[in-house]
Amino acid sequence: MPPISGIIRCVGHSFGPSSLPFIPILKIQPPKVIFKPCLKGHSIYDSVILTNSSDTPVYFKIGADTQRVFKAFPKIGLIEPKGFSMIMLEFSPKEYKIYKSSLSILLNDLPGANTKLTLTGICT
Repeated sequence: MPPISGIIRCVGHSFGPSSLPFIPILKIQPPKVIFKPCLKGHSIYDSVILTNSSDTPVYFKIGADTQRVFKAFPKIGLIEPKGFSMIMLEFSPKEYKIYKSSLSILLNDLPGANTKLTLTGICT
């Protein structure tokens, strides 16, 4: 059998159990997204930029939408110091109504270090 190569990505920190990790500084532009009206069964897309203002990398993980009409790509990632990541958002309505939701963004796997992205979509 020939050798197989691959990449394994790991994210973690080296803080001791009693030490305080760095608090991530992340800016979302725009913090609220209002999608253009969309037809039932179709999809429409928009984007936001996550900017890391700190001197340390920030790991992010975007939670799921409970209504299952909004999706984010990528859901997880690592933003280098003073760097940014573009997040693509998808709105796929299932009924004729106005949808409002907020996606939780967990930072550095710290339960207290999270932020929210507010989304609104209209199905016509």
